[in-house]
Formats: sequence, C-alpha cells, structure tokens
Amino acid sequence: MPLSRPELWAALRDFVFDAPGASLPFTDRLARDCGWTRDFARRTVDEYRRFVYLAAVAGHPVTPSDEVDQAWHLHLVYTRSYWKELCEGILGFELHHGPTRGGRTEGRKFADWYDRTRESYRREFETAPPIDLWPPPALRFGLAPHFVRANRKTHWILPKARVRGRLKAAGAVALLALATGCASALTSVRLWVSLVFVGGMFVFLLYYIRALASTEGGWAAVDTMEDGPEVLPRVSLPVDDAPRAAHRLHFGPDGDVSGCFSSPASDAEIGDAGCSGAGAGGSGTAGCGGCGGCGGGGCGGCGGCGG
Repeated sequence: MPLSRPELWAALRDFVFDAPGASLPFTDRLARDCGWTRDFARRTVDEYRRFVYLAAVAGHPVTPSDEVDQAWHLHLVYTRSYWKELCEGILGFELHHGPTRGGRTEGRKFADWYDRTRESYRREFETAPPIDLWPPPALRFGLAPHFVRANRKTHWILPKARVRGRLKAAGAVALLALATGCASALTSVRLWVSLVFVGGMFVFLLYYIRALASTEGGWAAVDTMEDGPEVLPRVSLPVDDAPRAAHRLHFGPDGDVSGCFSSPASDAEIGDAGCSGAGAGGSGTAGCGGCGGCGGGGCGGCGGCGG
C-alpha cells in the first residue's frame, strides 16, 4: 500500500537539519548530548522524520520512542527550524510537544498511544520500526524513570552489569591468591607480606561489589569531586556500546512520558498534558517568546508546552 501522503513524506525526507558550514550541526549535537555514535544519531533523526509524518497522517494520538523524543526535544530548541520551516512551511499546522502529568492513568494512555504509533508506522511504511529505536513498550517506559543528566567531566559513567562482572572476577583471583598465599606462607616471610596485601585488596573489592549491588537502576556513576567517591544510583550516560541512554528526560517516579496529538482532536481527548496539532489555520500558543541565544543549546523563554 502506498503512503497516504507521498508529497509530505518527500518534503520531510529532504528537510535539512544540519546547517551547512556549522561546526556543531544538529546530528553531531544530538550524538554528543546523548552519548551516541554519529551513525546512531543519524538514524534517530531519520526516525524522527517518520514520527513527524505519522503525527500528520495517522489520525490518532502519536507518541515517540525515547530515542526519537530526544531528537524532538533538540529540534524544539532550534525554534526557527521547528516552528517556521517544519510546522509552518511543511506540515501546515503547529505540532506541539506535551509531557505527561504523571500517574498510572497517564502512563496507560501514553503506552496505548505508543502502541498505536508503532502500528501506524507498519501500515504507512510497510515495515516494522527498528527495534533499537522503537523498543517494546515495557522497555520504552520501564527505563524512563531512571534517566538523569550527568556530566562526564565530573563523573565516571560505568555500566553496572559490566563492572560487577569484572569486580567479581577480580575477587575470584584475589581469593585464589589468598588461598595460595596461605599454603605457601610457612616457607617465606615475603609471602606473608603478599598475603596481607592480597587480603586488603580483596576487602576493597568486596566493598565495591556490595556498593554497586545496592544501587538501583541499570548504571552507576562514581563521583570524582573533591568530597570523595560516592556511588550514585540512577545515572545513565554510556559512552560506547549502549546507545539507549539519553542525556535528559523529564520523567517522574510513575514513568512520565511524552506524546503528541495531531488534529483533529477535542479538548477532552487532549487534556492538559496532550499535544495538539491543529490543522492549517488552527490556533496555537506554543513557540518562543524571544530567544537571545544560549551557549548550551537551550532557549531563553518559550511559551509552548514541552519538557
């Protein structure tokens, strides 16, 4: 089955995100902020194009994956590109971003929207969405409450599973050395010294294994500030082979998520936390009241909904 609006998809496919000549173009900034490879960021931008297309043609509320949502968050910072070039120039309506109000009811609503979005993806593009960029709902919403923003200048970001495995292996080696030292200690004073050293190392490793095991979430960050090491739970910013991390999310303990709504939609359907995409000529108050520029990519003041 052909696309519902092939001309719209052609325009979105050709939409330019990376400004020519920019030393830090959109895709590179997305990769940097999220700790992704540039190729993964590029693929995420392509999926963001598809999400925007679905917001216009699906006929029901749509919710992005967390990865796609990061591209959406960043694009909202580029106010002229988003509001003037994308919404006004291509879509013909304002596509608003609206976070959840929190709670189980909101969580179920956005999970339903996410399922419907993935189904519309299959129908429109005649293929399943890539699993690493559109994961199942349990994974998409299960990890969301544990994301926080971390600074790699002041923290070491270590995957807990990998660190636990290596520390356990080191502990096993220490135990073997300890046993060997006990068997040989009677014949050499030097081995007694080695025994004391190995025992101390084992106690140190055991302390870290217990500390890591006591934290929540999937990652641990070790604080390197002057006040000494501290294990901090719920920190996610991998630097190599775990592209699912995100640089910032606005989720609460109930699993806050983000969604959007493209017209037509009633106020009752949208609610305070929904996103409304009014048709051409529709009214909307979102947008930037005036941004004076910012070094970190943020906006001075925006009147629209969003994270």
